[in-house]
Amino acid sequence: MKYSEPLRVQLEMVLVFLGAGFVLGVFYLICTFLRTLLGGRKAVVVFCDLLFCFGGFFVLFSAFLAYTNGVWRVPAIISAASGFLLFRLSVGEVLQRPLCRFADLLRRSTASFFRPMHRCSEAFLMLIHRIRERTVVQIMKMNQKRQRNQAPTPGQKISRKKKKIIKKHLKNRI
Repeated sequence: MKYSEPLRVQLEMVLVFLGAGFVLGVFYLICTFLRTLLGGRKAVVVFCDLLFCFGGFFVLFSAFLAYTNGVWRVPAIISAASGFLLFRLSVGEVLQRPLCRFADLLRRSTASFFRPMHRCSEAFLMLIHRIRERTVVQIMKMNQKRQRNQAPTPGQKISRKKKKIIKKHLKNRI
């Protein structure tokens, strides 16, 4: 801090950064809720940690830009860290377990909701697959009938146009 600034401005800055630390604590609680809700896989943990880092950087950068003209000052960083720790040790400890239990309950209820839907979707996809197979078989039968109808009888003259069509069709079959 500059010593030329009045004490009121310095105290205001410390209180603002203390509040920024509280905001970071709330944001950390939200990130841990998301981590618990989405499961504890490595990708989820990395995503939540990166989300918290970028969010914390944005909050601190905005606060430093607004109150210190972008100058990083040690008392401001200390007050932001102490605000974060105060939140984590007080409100964060009280809310952590209920939020984690709520996230587990929410995850289980959504899983129990989506399991039957998954079974129905599998049955629906199997039905569509059977319909597709049957239509393909029907189309192949129709093509075979069409080929038999187009085949010349012995002693019948074939025009050049029909010969080209038959050759093309035989090439496509191979």
